Amino acid sequence: MAKGGARRTNREAMRKRQSELSFREKSFQQAVALHQSGRLLDADSAYRQVLAEVPDHADALHLMGVIQCQQGQYQAGADFIARA
Repeated sequence: MAKGGARRTNREAMRKRQSELSFREKSFQQAVALHQSGRLLDADSAYRQVLAEVPDHADALHLMGVIQCQQGQYQAGADFIARA
């Protein structure tokens, strides 16, 4: 492959990764907004979607733990927070 073709492929791959990251970050921000508005069940579901894509997302894990504690599920909360 010519150098120009390789550069184009690298740029396309970089744009795709940035787009995926942007989508994940937007999904996380939506989950946070739900959480902040008190919609705990919706936020729980949104955080789980983020974690399905990025299982070690520290902020999502931590906030899942917070939701669990807010719902009286202290051991589950502690488990999520420990994973964060």
